[in-house]
Amino acid sequence: MRKEFVILGLVIAVLLGVLFVQKRNKVHYTIPDLESFEVEQISKVVLSKAGEEILIQKSGEHWQMGPEGYKADEKKISQITDQLSNLSLSALVSEREHYQVYDLTEEKKITVKAYAGEEPIRNLAIGKAASSQRHTFVLLEGDKNVYQASGNLRTFFDQDMVTLRDMTVMSFDDEIMSVDISTGVEKINIHKGMPVADPDTTSAELVSAEPEWLDEEGVKLKQSKVSEMINALKNLSAEAYIEGKSKEEMKSPSYTLTLHGTKDYVISLFEKTEENQYSAVSSESPYPFYLAEWKAKRFMAERNDLKEEKDS
Repeated sequence: MRKEFVILGLVIAVLLGVLFVQKRNKVHYTIPDLESFEVEQISKVVLSKAGEEILIQKSGEHWQMGPEGYKADEKKISQITDQLSNLSLSALVSEREHYQVYDLTEEKKITVKAYAGEEPIRNLAIGKAASSQRHTFVLLEGDKNVYQASGNLRTFFDQDMVTLRDMTVMSFDDEIMSVDISTGVEKINIHKGMPVADPDTTSAELVSAEPEWLDEEGVKLKQSKVSEMINALKNLSAEAYIEGKSKEEMKSPSYTLTLHGTKDYVISLFEKTEENQYSAVSSESPYPFYLAEWKAKRFMAERNDLKEEKDS
């Protein structure tokens, strides 16, 4: 009987030892508390991947990139700064430096540094997303452990200069009062005015009439086509910028459209590429760019395209 008590005591001691180790391990697996800051404090972000570095810094109310000062896509930068401000760790994944498993090697990781002025306020390396796509493996500066961060961070930070650049080449919220078209063959002027009244028009109809789009001769044009042309340019984005060429080098456009509002908005199209894109320049962009043919067709028109269809 005494021997049985000894064995039982040993079993209990082993179990208590296991519980103690488990408890100790739980204490050991403490997740670091990340320093919090407001997104407005971020003035600069540096993204690095495989030796390539992108410097993004705030200039006034806007974000610029690289030594050239290219305007950055405000929406994408806002997503990046929001993710940095709201970064949250949910678990310790590994204390071993087996970083290749998590795409946290020098070749695959994305290093992100955020600054408030010249003071670093966030520094981490981003690896691959977990299989659930709801978490991402990360490393913190000065910490060899791999942690799990909330969200798929890779979708926000796996960017380059091309994907982060603002591709808007014309944007306005202005009342356009006249339009000039130059096709290389003819010039067309469109303006808002009152069309010649029909003899059967009543005085009440004359009073309630609103200005319409007319040509140089005062002939009423197809209103929907003119509106489509103007609307197509209200928020126009390019497919890509033309590298190594300035606007001044772009000569002899095949088509130019000028909108007259509180200021003039001008876009000119040149030769078309094999990819069905026009090379183009805009008064609202400092760089020449490529524009998809289908976008260009929305604001291209000849005189016959503008004529109002008569009822048969």
